[in-house]
Amino acid sequence: MAVSKDGFVARGEDDDMSWTGPIDKAVFRLLTSTSDVLAVSAKTLQYMPKELPGRGKLYALSTDPRRGVALEDLAPIAPDAWLLGGQELGIYAMKNGFVNKAYLCRVLDKELGVGNPNAIDDQLSSYFERRRYVKGRGSWWDQTMRIKLDQSLVEVYERGSAVDDL
Repeated sequence: MAVSKDGFVARGEDDDMSWTGPIDKAVFRLLTSTSDVLAVSAKTLQYMPKELPGRGKLYALSTDPRRGVALEDLAPIAPDAWLLGGQELGIYAMKNGFVNKAYLCRVLDKELGVGNPNAIDDQLSSYFERRRYVKGRGSWWDQTMRIKLDQSLVEVYERGSAVDDL
C-alpha cells in the first residue's frame, strides 16, 4: 500500500493513485508478478484495469457471492496469492492470519491531506506499531526491511519475525 508523506493512503474514495509515482508502480509490478493469483477487493477492482499484463489472474474478493469470492474460500486454494485492496481488507486479513507479510511504499514527496477533507488516513502504520513484539504476545508484526529508492521508502513488515534492530 502506498502512503503519502503526510500519512494518507488516498485523496478520497475515487482516487486513481496517480500520485504514488514510478517507484511505487515499479515495486507493485515487481511484487505482483510473483504469483499466478491476485486477490483484489471488489471495491478496489472497480478502479483497476481488468488485466495486469505479465501478472496473475485477478479474483474479486467480497462477502457478497454475486460480487466475488470470500477471502476465507480463496486463501486455502491460493496461499501464495497477492492481496490487493484497501486498509479494511488488509487489516482484516492480518488479524485473521491470511497475510504474513505486508509492504508499504511511503511516497516522500507527496502530501494528500493539506486542504483535503476527503483524504483517507493511513491506519496500517498504527496497526503495525500497536502489534510490535511484546514478550508473551501470541503474534506480532515487526519491520524487517526498509529501503529508500529515490523519493520512496519501501517498508516490509512480517508477522512474528521479532527483529531486534533495523
